[in-house]
Amino acid sequence: MQFYVGFRTPMAAGLRNVAAAVLGIFALGTPCMAIEFSDGDFTSGWQYVQVTTANGGSWSVKRNNVGKNPGNYLITDTSVAGDCAAVYGFGFKTDAVYDPHERGPLESFDYTEDAKLIDGFGGGQANGPAIRQNGKMYRIPHLDTNAIFTWRSFPRPAVHATDFVCVLGGQCGADVDPSDHPDFSSAGAPIEFGFVRANSQIDGEPPYAITGAIDNWKVTLNRRSSSSREGPGSSAR
Repeated sequence: MQFYVGFRTPMAAGLRNVAAAVLGIFALGTPCMAIEFSDGDFTSGWQYVQVTTANGGSWSVKRNNVGKNPGNYLITDTSVAGDCAAVYGFGFKTDAVYDPHERGPLESFDYTEDAKLIDGFGGGQANGPAIRQNGKMYRIPHLDTNAIFTWRSFPRPAVHATDFVCVLGGQCGADVDPSDHPDFSSAGAPIEFGFVRANSQIDGEPPYAITGAIDNWKVTLNRRSSSSREGPGSSAR
């Protein structure tokens, strides 16, 4: 495993329950308008998935309105077993889906979330955007919330397909495939968008737990103009 530092960490926040899709302009050589998905309430419409490595662990989420930011937010708990272990918690917004085959390739997307640590230490929880495509789940490595106990925005502009790695789970040292990326091209399958939280432990070290929060989750898709060149699994930069 390659995220021990980023995996003793907390997490973050979401947006208003708004999933707005703005139709783009596909005229030759004209940049396409953005499509936006967002949620700052987390009332419904989310699917949560857990992936574990070796000795594993667990993660859970619950909706809360104490200390609003300004509305409801999610509390995220990660608990990691001792020795070689990791837990990845994915949340996917069920209506935040984009089909590049039907609607055109993606150039990139802009991501932002609010996050804070509630109980924990070190880097808090690994955080950031998540993608699911063809049943595979992807995250960006080396992102974490840090030990910050007040709400903070975590913007990440211009996210490309090659920024992601595929999370496999299973055996220690082979739980991530850094060569496997999502496909933003017009040949790609539908893409589901969400967020990730994760923590890990190394051999000989004890179990631990981290509690964080996420709010004001937002993804803005930047579609590629019809005149742009593309290749499978790539994204023009």
